[in-house]
Amino acid sequence: MLIVLISSMVVSGSQNETLGPAKFSTSPVSLEQLGTSDQNSPIFFDVLTSDSKTVLRERNDTNGEGAITQVQEYTNLTIRYAVALQNTSTFTVGDFDFRLYADLPVVNSTAFNNTGTNTELSLTDNSKTLELSYNNQNQTGLINYTLPFNPDVTIANATLYFFDSPVINMSVSYLPFFVVNEEVDGLSELQTNGAYNLLTTSGYFTTSSQDTFYVQDEEVRIFGNVFNVDNETTNLGLSYSVNSGNSQEVNFTLVFDGNNATANVTFGPYEPGSIFEWSSILYAGNDTLINQSRIIDRIDHKLVEIGDGSPTLSIEIDANDADSLIRGTTIYTRNASVTFIVLTTVPKGNITGLSLLKVDNDTSPLSFTPINGSLQDIELNTTVTYPSEGIYNATVLAETDKGLSYNLTYTIYVDQTLPTVASLSTVGGGSLVTTDGRVTFNFEFADGLSGVKVAILDTGDGQSVDVTNMDEYTHRYMDYESNTYRYQLTVIDFAGNVFVTDTISVSLSVDTSQATRAPSTGVIFFFIALIALFTSPIWGPRIVEALQDRF
Repeated sequence: MLIVLISSMVVSGSQNETLGPAKFSTSPVSLEQLGTSDQNSPIFFDVLTSDSKTVLRERNDTNGEGAITQVQEYTNLTIRYAVALQNTSTFTVGDFDFRLYADLPVVNSTAFNNTGTNTELSLTDNSKTLELSYNNQNQTGLINYTLPFNPDVTIANATLYFFDSPVINMSVSYLPFFVVNEEVDGLSELQTNGAYNLLTTSGYFTTSSQDTFYVQDEEVRIFGNVFNVDNETTNLGLSYSVNSGNSQEVNFTLVFDGNNATANVTFGPYEPGSIFEWSSILYAGNDTLINQSRIIDRIDHKLVEIGDGSPTLSIEIDANDADSLIRGTTIYTRNASVTFIVLTTVPKGNITGLSLLKVDNDTSPLSFTPINGSLQDIELNTTVTYPSEGIYNATVLAETDKGLSYNLTYTIYVDQTLPTVASLSTVGGGSLVTTDGRVTFNFEFADGLSGVKVAILDTGDGQSVDVTNMDEYTHRYMDYESNTYRYQLTVIDFAGNVFVTDTISVSLSVDTSQATRAPSTGVIFFFIALIALFTSPIWGPRIVEALQDRF
């Protein structure tokens, strides 16, 4: 069963100019509370009077705000809440204990004035609250009820049950209030950092941010507006904090036009990631019922965030050469023409410049036009042809009207020259005598511009060896008896230039003096001892003993 409490206010006995259609707007309720459990969140619904002369001013900013209802001074009124039950015909009034909490003194009401003195409602003490009573009224027909605080959420097949406060005589200028259901662990209409509803007899006020978010190096601008107030006594200010730090207070300098006034105040700038929060402060200096230092706080608690407003760059490079190499922001190419495809965007404001500096200290950078006329998305697509071989620094720069910029610099190697090989030989010359087939190669190579990417030694026997970071290499040929091998060196630079040496011959032969040398005396005696050991059980051990003494 889904239960959502909605509030309504009834006012009696006053005249009031109609300033516009009444609309619902309340503090936000988390969607988790809209499940199938019996939880409910009290939400302001309406103010009722005998002649229904009330004006409900919509409050529907992105952070959610309480409703402001305007009535005539000294009007008798009733604040009404309701609960919407979904897909159920069972209603138990004992499941609900709605209590109204307020923040200002209220007089001339039997609900508050029991001893002839004013009684102030408490924001925390439920002994100083008003209890709302079920008035035995409901809308029995099932309806699809759209939540006033969230028009995107509809409760299907709902029945509304109404709760009313005792009659209140509105004898103060401002009355902030909210309701709590004491039966459900203090579940309150006032969510975390939510707003109070405001009941006012004449004037009211709003505050708003110039923008929904700000960027670094940009001031946060807050506007204030007051309506139908005494321009001699009314003051409006803010209590604000940054990143939940210590609260500070600042006054608006109101500029009145009759009984209405406007003002603005700026803060910051702040670093990206900061959160600027504020609440309203109203001072009515000459009102005997509202002390000058009295703060109406969190009527319109709001916040804005500060984000990174730097432009972003998405860059694609085409070096127009199949053998070119691009590593990060370094480009190696044999082709002097390089194509840049750039897209820049900005989260706030406009791109005021996108340019490509082809070289350092470029006096005639290339500039580009917006995409489809948009100043927030600009594209660049151009090919730069460099005049000759060399190393160039090309910079892409994006700038915004917020004074922010971002750039990327690419280092471009235009290299059309082959690497060089200063020497390539085998140690000992081209004809070598070997006992094990080992041959040592000496070599020296370089590239004067982009650098050597890889060097490969082909040893001529089907083997290729990476010798990029070497100046000599020893190779063993498996077939080295009277054989000739042809070797060569290939060097490739980062731009894709390739140099291949001519093949060089190396002839191998075996050392015959080592191959025909007679066996040593020790070897002969060893074989004699071995034969005797297996042929004579008597002399064998003696011969072995003699050989041990001999050697």
